Amino acid sequence: MREFPAHPLEMVRSAWRHRGLIGQMSKRDVIGRYRGSILGLAWSFLNPLLMLAVYTFVFSVVFKARWGLATEEGKGDFAIILFVGLIIHGLFAECVNRAPSLIVSHVNYVKKVLFPLEILPWVALGGAVFHAAVSLVMLLVVQWILNGSVPLTALLFPVVMAPLLLGTIGLAWFLAALGVYLRDIGQMTTMFTTVALFVSGVFFPIDTLPERYRFWLELNPLAGVIAQGRQVLVFGQWPDPLGLGGADPAGALMAAAGFSGSRRRAGDLPMSSDAAVLVSGLSKCYQIYDRPHDRLTQSIAPGCSRCSRVRSSATTASSGRCATSRSKSPGARPSASSAVTAAASRRCCN
Repeated sequence: MREFPAHPLEMVRSAWRHRGLIGQMSKRDVIGRYRGSILGLAWSFLNPLLMLAVYTFVFSVVFKARWGLATEEGKGDFAIILFVGLIIHGLFAECVNRAPSLIVSHVNYVKKVLFPLEILPWVALGGAVFHAAVSLVMLLVVQWILNGSVPLTALLFPVVMAPLLLGTIGLAWFLAALGVYLRDIGQMTTMFTTVALFVSGVFFPIDTLPERYRFWLELNPLAGVIAQGRQVLVFGQWPDPLGLGGADPAGALMAAAGFSGSRRRAGDLPMSSDAAVLVSGLSKCYQIYDRPHDRLTQSIAPGCSRCSRVRSSATTASSGRCATSRSKSPGARPSASSAVTAAASRRCCN
């Protein structure tokens, strides 16, 4: 059985080692959502713009809602403040809701190739971050149109989001490993993220709640990130250094715990016997692939130049070994290791 290092530093090394594959699969995931549509990727810009326009009309014109700021509020202020909370919650909810089915929905990657399972949550997070970034750009554009300016503290928004991203990736690792054994997790996460939408201060300021309820909502880490995000994006205030100082270690600890738990379970996942023989032959006999994800990269982009080089190497090694076998024993069949290499050369771009 393969060994899967669970050290926290391996979390960083793995992400850096497979950064190319993570970027390629994240791009494929984003583009795949709009494949077949007429507007294509333009929908990722139209959706948040349409939703922001609807929120502005409903809450500012119809309900005439006010956030309760000390200064005079404009017509679109409530919608802008609300949309900041929706962006942050949407990023968190998308990753958590997709996590339980990440491994189950990529069965071919698990059984047919030597695949680094720990990058699947990174791929989901990459797609969620892309859509959140598009929504953020739309928000800043509308804010500039309505208010005439955007606070300079908006540049600190990635710093505010760092603890949430770390905690989300850790939770995604844990849910992805647990979802293989308990399929009900997918239903539970949907309920969890829906409840989190209403207890994280997305639709109302937590300061307006009674003291007995405010204490419990302030324990919600998502509520703290949403409040800090509004401070830097809308109100032009600096984030709370004490809050970030405690949130960053907590997010890193959660990420390390989730990664460690998922890696300890990775060895229990099944692998077909054919794939196991192929992987064993490639790693012990010929070292055709420099890194484990090279074979997967070739299956995603079969027309790449590296693929042809690998095929040439595999064919040369197979031919040379088969010729040696025939010279030693005329009429004998090629050895099992040469057959493995020949199979690798045939499957390189299939």
